[in-house]
Amino acid sequence: MDFHTSVCYPANLAAVQRLFQSEDFFKARAVGSPASVESVHVEALISEIRVTTKARIDAAVIDLPPVAQRFIPSSGIEITITETWNTTDNTGVIQVHADSLPVSMSATCAFIEEDEAVRRDVNGNLKVNVPIIGRKLEQKAVAEVSKIAEHEQEIASQYLV
Repeated sequence: MDFHTSVCYPANLAAVQRLFQSEDFFKARAVGSPASVESVHVEALISEIRVTTKARIDAAVIDLPPVAQRFIPSSGIEITITETWNTTDNTGVIQVHADSLPVSMSATCAFIEEDEAVRRDVNGNLKVNVPIIGRKLEQKAVAEVSKIAEHEQEIASQYLV
């Protein structure tokens, strides 16, 4: 299922690039979500910022129909989120991998300067390969993407002030 969302960062491009090099920002971004961050690794290269976040989502907090619950390990879901930002052309890629689940998510991003702010437009695709209920689960997950973007915007505003 395709999706689109945007995040607005109230700062110039250089400040947002510094924000994306802060492990603390990526840890704070997860606060309030069902995911608990296990590690964040930031690589700031000459023309690229790459952030890899490993997190776990507790099985008890995942609101799914009973038929879908059987796909969730009792230990929870381990996810790896890799975000790459090409600082030369201000584009990026987001990849989300959920261990042992038939779920995939990838997105492209564009960081666009607007006056005193930067907008990150995210266009992606989320796929849940589960017979019969996969589409319904995709709809539920895509609805969460906008909430995640809103939360990121709030956290970024606190860090960029």
